[in-house]
Amino acid sequence: MTESAFGYMLRYLSIPVRTIGTTRVVAVRKYKSGDVWNTNYPKLVYADLRRFLKKEPPYAHHDHGYTGEWFSARDHPSQVIYMPEGRLHNCFNGKGTAEAFGKALQLIDYYLMKADLPLKTLGWSRAVTLQEFADYYLGLDCNGFVGSYFAASFPGSTIGPDTHCNDYDNAAHLGVKRMKLSEIRARDVLVREGAGGTRHVALIDSVTLGSSGDTVSILLVQSASSEGGLCAANKQLKWLKAPAVKKAETQSVISVDVLSGYEFNYAIGFPFAA
Repeated sequence: MTESAFGYMLRYLSIPVRTIGTTRVVAVRKYKSGDVWNTNYPKLVYADLRRFLKKEPPYAHHDHGYTGEWFSARDHPSQVIYMPEGRLHNCFNGKGTAEAFGKALQLIDYYLMKADLPLKTLGWSRAVTLQEFADYYLGLDCNGFVGSYFAASFPGSTIGPDTHCNDYDNAAHLGVKRMKLSEIRARDVLVREGAGGTRHVALIDSVTLGSSGDTVSILLVQSASSEGGLCAANKQLKWLKAPAVKKAETQSVISVDVLSGYEFNYAIGFPFAA
């Protein structure tokens, strides 16, 4: 049975991390967007982590192995991790899968325990816990979450964490725009196109049976900056205007939660997720 969007969200909120001597549970829940190299302290922290993993100065003396693909901690033989550097990078850029975060957190835990951390240089007044590190530096943006869900749940999908919000109606994805409320289904994507900070995508986890009239009840799952990150909530969809048949959308079609009233350009479903 295909995992629900809500179930996939819960994976991020309860990631088992096998650390030295124990297994702990860490949540990746914050909203993160943009390249970590374009930030201030997160850039310094990520650079220091990479120096430690690659055994570059001042960490040249550390006795572990990392090739950019495989990591092994020699004082903890069971900790052998396949983690390409690009996937580690994705976890700091809002594009990591739940599986990737689990591996990244293993590396980060070893780093926090074994590196001679330059706390002041990194902007820390004290050492941080693994959960604090996840809250400060790791997270998901909206399409990172939606794309990761499709990539994990439907391996044949052309949608992934890097799929741009404006490209969900690309013909290559075989998506079908919903033309009326009664067509809305679980695993449909709500899309708000535009420039700057106006773009957003969110997943419909479920549609309440028996909804009628000009609204439909859904469980909406998303990573939203306005909500601080991953969240799920019951919402009411209201049709604002007749959907356009053409690709270009000039006005919003759907309002989510009539009272708070944020809008999307369209809803779209994908045959592989039906």
